Amino acid sequence: MSVTRNVLRGVLRSVTGSVIRAGVISRYFTFLDESASQYYSFEQDVVLTGIFDFSVFASLPSAGGYLLSDNSTDGTDRWSMENNGSVWVTIGGETVSSPAAVMAPFLGDNIYHIFRLTRDNAGLVTSYVDGTEVWSTVRSGVMAFNSVGAPRGAATSVPYWNNILANLNILGDGIQPIQLKLNENFGVTSIGVNSSPGTIGTYGNVTAQNISTDSPFFTKQSDGNWLGVELITQNVWENPSNAQSEWAFADNQWALTGSGVVSVLALLLTADQPETMRLSGNCVSLSGVLSGANSGSEALITSTGFYSFDISKAVSGSQLFKRSAGVVNATLDKPSLKQLLEVAT
Repeated sequence: MSVTRNVLRGVLRSVTGSVIRAGVISRYFTFLDESASQYYSFEQDVVLTGIFDFSVFASLPSAGGYLLSDNSTDGTDRWSMENNGSVWVTIGGETVSSPAAVMAPFLGDNIYHIFRLTRDNAGLVTSYVDGTEVWSTVRSGVMAFNSVGAPRGAATSVPYWNNILANLNILGDGIQPIQLKLNENFGVTSIGVNSSPGTIGTYGNVTAQNISTDSPFFTKQSDGNWLGVELITQNVWENPSNAQSEWAFADNQWALTGSGVVSVLALLLTADQPETMRLSGNCVSLSGVLSGANSGSEALITSTGFYSFDISKAVSGSQLFKRSAGVVNATLDKPSLKQLLEVAT
């Protein structure tokens, strides 16, 4: 089932569910922090004896991580991806892995995909990315797991998941369907609700472990991507983290009067900026080329009027304004900067 369809089926709730108003789709996403051992635990083990179908909306961390696992002390079963680009599946204590580099194109790409793992009646286990098969093998036996995003047993070679896991769907012989949107604000609740129709009681619910801060709120865009809340508040605009000598503030605008040297206007500290972000705004006046990022060519403002750029810290270092080259004079209205979740197309 697609990410879009899962979101559209959300219901308006105070803590859980997508908010749909006048065609606008908004929801919470929670970034799991590997250093804080954050993950989700099921209220009871999920045990699969035959066919199964798992899918999840996620961006693959460069270090890899666990998607589903038996987190018990002696647990073995899991679905994970490693930092060499391989998929690992352990069923009934028996492990099989894909060739290295099967997932390499997706490692650390900061793009959100639908990862899927299935098993059919003949025991054929198949791994997909965005609907395309990337690997298959044969593995029978009973698979059992009790956690999402946590290592199996006492394993340490693959870390906790260090990114978003959302829209987790689990189907299989002998179990009720599980649909975990994981769009709760885990600063308010610790329970992720199984929203599959016909769910009996609390079956399939998960508890957020070691998560206590508010989950960020995002709104879906017409291009299919998601944007977070505004980061450039009026206070940030008037009191940037670094406004060097050639920048001056007046009439709610910042103006650069250049002399040919680099002079920076950094609104937010690099540490306070997301890994990927969308910068947009209005350039009132311009002579020369103004850069909206610390390096590279992702965000070059070459004319007056509206501008919009998607910026990656891995490529551009950070968002800031400075001359691209030579002498630059520019005047800027208050821009917008929001965290970007880029979805694979």
